[in-house]
Amino acid sequence: MAIAPAGVAAVDKTPGRYKNVAMGSMVEPRPRSASGVDERVKQEVLQTTQEWLQTVTSNRATASAETAALYASDAVLWGTVSEELRVNPAEIRSYFDFFAALPGLRVAAYQPYVRIFGTGNEGETAINDGYYVFAWRGPDGREVQKHARYSFVYRKEGGKWMIVDHHSSLLPTAPAGLAKATTVVM
Repeated sequence: MAIAPAGVAAVDKTPGRYKNVAMGSMVEPRPRSASGVDERVKQEVLQTTQEWLQTVTSNRATASAETAALYASDAVLWGTVSEELRVNPAEIRSYFDFFAALPGLRVAAYQPYVRIFGTGNEGETAINDGYYVFAWRGPDGREVQKHARYSFVYRKEGGKWMIVDHHSSLLPTAPAGLAKATTVVM
């Protein structure tokens, strides 16, 4: 059962269904991964990403520290609104001191694509690539939305999935003539 990220209004009562603002449709996070991997492991990775979404958008005074705690000590972060690669816990926390404090920060849309790598059915490394839309109140009080693509790389440490690499960048406009991918529709 998926948990809706903080600030995502479920349009119906079905857990885990979120309004996809960009396309005006409902999306349901569905894990998709390398064959032979236990579905439970894929769900763990989705839950870890949802924990990140809920934490960063919690609007709590402790959100930056709680979000930074989801990253491994050797993690790196290319934040959506940052021009610098952040390569240590202090720099990652500094990014979330700003980002998690954006007024009314919420997730307006989210679509994951999960893959698990490693030995056996447990996996050792996971990648969650996808699309999300963050929204917040700008200085003029109007809603600002940033459509972004992301990649989270997770490593299992002591039974917990920790973020070791996170890249998030604004979604570019595709050039005219570029054929759309049809395997994963975001």
